[in-house]
Amino acid sequence: MANILSNQNRITLACFLAYFVMSGMLAPIGIISGPMSELFDRPITDVTAQFSWLTFGNLCGAALALIVFDFLRVKTVFLYVYVLILASLLSLLFGSGLTLIGVALGVVGVCSGLGLASAALVISRIYDAERRASVLVMTDASFSVAGFSCAAIATALVAAGWHWASTYQFVALIAAIVVVLVLTSDLPATKPDDASPESGESWPMSVWLCIGALFLYTLGQYSMLWWLPNYAETQLGASVDQAGRLVTLFWLGLFVAQLCVAWLVLRLGVKRLVLISGVSTCLFSMPLWIIGDLDVL
Repeated sequence: MANILSNQNRITLACFLAYFVMSGMLAPIGIISGPMSELFDRPITDVTAQFSWLTFGNLCGAALALIVFDFLRVKTVFLYVYVLILASLLSLLFGSGLTLIGVALGVVGVCSGLGLASAALVISRIYDAERRASVLVMTDASFSVAGFSCAAIATALVAAGWHWASTYQFVALIAAIVVVLVLTSDLPATKPDDASPESGESWPMSVWLCIGALFLYTLGQYSMLWWLPNYAETQLGASVDQAGRLVTLFWLGLFVAQLCVAWLVLRLGVKRLVLISGVSTCLFSMPLWIIGDLDVL
């Protein structure tokens, strides 16, 4: 792989796969929580609660990323977090208690938060302003590709009676590829040579409003992934395949929209596009709890 791809391409692929890993952790949650509930003989709410370790860990990792690059090289961070992710995912095959599984998921969450920050930092260093935006959009597309592919894999494995953590071993393989790519690449410095000192200015209100909007967007996305498959199975009598297909379609729609967003922004503008997407998301979410026909959903 090192001989086939250029250094920049290896780094870029590692960044894309970093997003793939995080999405691959989130997409199967609603699909595997049912088998986990049966295996551990615990209510599904107790099982799902363990995945809060993953999301809270991701938040902690993102917060830690604000300071860690002042002390460590980005390559060091990138390398060790994905080694830890690989080890934690492998440990899920042997986890005998929900608490230990929660801790392993928490480690994956913290490392994924750091990994995504590392990927964003690296992309900002190796691409100029003209190409940076398009590459960042491609990372979002990678996130969505992981969503519908891992959801489909999880559905197939659960239907076949495999261990609930089998899907995460595919994610572990992706993490191992990231480790290899980082080991064989020369990553840029954490800070550019001409970095100016901190000005000490506070963030404007618009930034905080964007952060709040991203929080609500992420909350809605996670709620959909965790709630919809189990709701379809328990309330609508859907099979595992049918419930998993709903999640796959959700991620596929997300991927298609991300491919179109650059074209739509040019024609509608950011503000108008955000308003249209927010209202339409609200309207199209209503059938999820009103209509009982799986084909319509």
